[in-house]
Amino acid sequence: MTAEAGSWFTEKAHEHEHHQYACRRVVHSCMTKFQSVQILDTFNYGRMLVLDGRVQSAESDESIYHEALIHPGMMTHPNPRRVLVVGGGEGASLREILRHPSVEEVTVVELDEEIIRLARRHLGSWHRGAFDSPKIRLLYQDGRELLETSEDAYDVVVVDVTDLLDDGPARALYTEEFYRLVKRRLSRPGLVIVQGLPLSPLDYDQHATLLATLKAVFPIVRSYKTFIPSFWTDWGFLIASEDLDSMALPVAELAERIRLRLGNPPPPLGPLTFYGAEEHRALFHIPGMLQVLLQKAGRVLKDADIRRSAIPTVGHD
Repeated sequence: MTAEAGSWFTEKAHEHEHHQYACRRVVHSCMTKFQSVQILDTFNYGRMLVLDGRVQSAESDESIYHEALIHPGMMTHPNPRRVLVVGGGEGASLREILRHPSVEEVTVVELDEEIIRLARRHLGSWHRGAFDSPKIRLLYQDGRELLETSEDAYDVVVVDVTDLLDDGPARALYTEEFYRLVKRRLSRPGLVIVQGLPLSPLDYDQHATLLATLKAVFPIVRSYKTFIPSFWTDWGFLIASEDLDSMALPVAELAERIRLRLGNPPPPLGPLTFYGAEEHRALFHIPGMLQVLLQKAGRVLKDADIRRSAIPTVGHD
């Protein structure tokens, strides 16, 4: 639903559930070649990015989402130097990746160039100048096409794209065939981080599908989650690898890695607001009931399924 200044923006989370956000003003509203974009100033969550009517990120809690997305995987890798980000047009994922001093190059592949232009202009507290880092290489193309045609190898691949149900090219970034492409582009050791959609006892089907799909490709797959207030739910993430287990590091060793890598952030990054060694362990605690639900619900998603639009229809976004 389109928002107007002084009105309420309504997001349809489910057929029987809508969420509303009171708006101070509409900062920007447009239709790009690929999607509708709204940047809103809200009362409770600050500035908010909305794509195709769905909340993507909010100023008040984007650090929770982006620190949870990036750091558990980056800290698991012993020496991440080359990183690929598929999506992540706000620039906040890049911001968190650049905290790691070992990183030499971050390739960002974003289909919608207009999103990055708008982020540069309106979402400065998200990217904090990350787009201008000499370590960043921006490519405006389909992420799957890049993996199919490039011979580059990466230590970490981050897939931070719009949600599974969206009727667009992002759906091809959730299949077994896509993750096999990712696996071929990973160095050894290497890992892939995936934003994993809602993950709660009432909303888990899509995460279960991603979990099963990644397990068809990688021997080590870990789900984790945290509550994102502006999403009104626990949000899931996944890390998959042939070599690295995000649960394997003892807390003391993990805390020392965090101190050495992230202890003295250069300006304008500022200190971490959410992630730490104890938080890392807590993120990976999946209650027993939810573990059972995930095992029962999961199925492998293939290219043929998305061509038939045979995708589960339960989900926050």
